[in-house]
Amino acid sequence: MLVNPHTKSSVDQYLDAPFHSLLITGPENSGKSDILGHIVKAITGSDLDVYPYKIVVDGQIDGIDQIRDIKKEFSYKFVSKNSEHIRLVVIYSLNTISRESHNALLKILEEPPASTYIIALSDDYSSLPSTISSRMKHIRTLPVDETTATQYLDSNDVDIDEAKKIWLKSTGLVGKIKDQSLATNDESAELAKKLLTSKIYDRLIMVNDIIKLEKPAQLATIQSIIDILYFKLSRSLDNSEDSKKLIQSIKLSQKSIQLLNDNVNPKLVWLDLSINL
Repeated sequence: MLVNPHTKSSVDQYLDAPFHSLLITGPENSGKSDILGHIVKAITGSDLDVYPYKIVVDGQIDGIDQIRDIKKEFSYKFVSKNSEHIRLVVIYSLNTISRESHNALLKILEEPPASTYIIALSDDYSSLPSTISSRMKHIRTLPVDETTATQYLDSNDVDIDEAKKIWLKSTGLVGKIKDQSLATNDESAELAKKLLTSKIYDRLIMVNDIIKLEKPAQLATIQSIIDILYFKLSRSLDNSEDSKKLIQSIKLSQKSIQLLNDNVNPKLVWLDLSINL
């Protein structure tokens, strides 16, 4: 499994003493699904897609009814002929479910049934209610370093110089290293770097050109900004002022993506992002 050593240490610690609820966080393509699969295989002895005693909820599609179904299911005692079997609940995109769903989930987390594990994935830890996140063990998927990435790519017959280029383009994100077609678009990445290294006045001037881009290109640029900020965050001290600033910028960028997707005036979105980034 291609994974940051610190993240692997967190995974190993969890598997040494599995907790009834686990939260795996990190941006898109950071390797959350790989870690989920690894943990599920370790605690069930089976792959997630074929394990029969599971409930899967997708926060981007499903809603309160699915959470209520889980609660109803939990009212029944889990019984299996094999005493080693467990009941597994997987929630994708936890940060996108409604407040009502969060409240229903909280009641489940407060009184977890026996022989049951809840594993949730989220792109955005900061947007989750503390009542939810505080009741779950947390594993953060950090970007992988250059050595780890190049060793992985070298084992897959990628030339060392090319491997370094892939790592730089990926900003250390596991998904982009494993699937090079996902690597950040050069134009989006360059524009993101320029925005992050420019002064406010220069960023404001750039806005008029940025809003002329097609919406997918604007979204890709903001995603590149998030990837770069996340990469920087992985290298900073947890409680430093730099870390706090990076976290604020990541939150702002994630909000900007949501606003663009909600068809808010692009110029207003980019002006706010340029001023406060």
